[in-house]
Amino acid sequence: MSIKDLHNSLDTDKDGEVDKREFTENMGQFKIPTIRATDLGFLFDSLDINDRARLNLVEFSLFIKGAELSKKEKLT
Repeated sequence: MSIKDLHNSLDTDKDGEVDKREFTENMGQFKIPTIRATDLGFLFDSLDINDRARLNLVEFSLFIKGAELSKKEKLT
């Protein structure tokens, strides 16, 4: 699944951006072991670079790419 596909799957109202409700309700389905469901709201706020209460594809991509880099660092 591409980053864009993942972003689109979280964007349940299909407006091109992921709002906090969409993020917190839908990220839980991925069961990321280092992120508790209660932390998803805080994580969203951290990712919302432009403080619009919505994650565009660029903001979301930075999150995914950062997670991928962190995973690679742990493996080496």
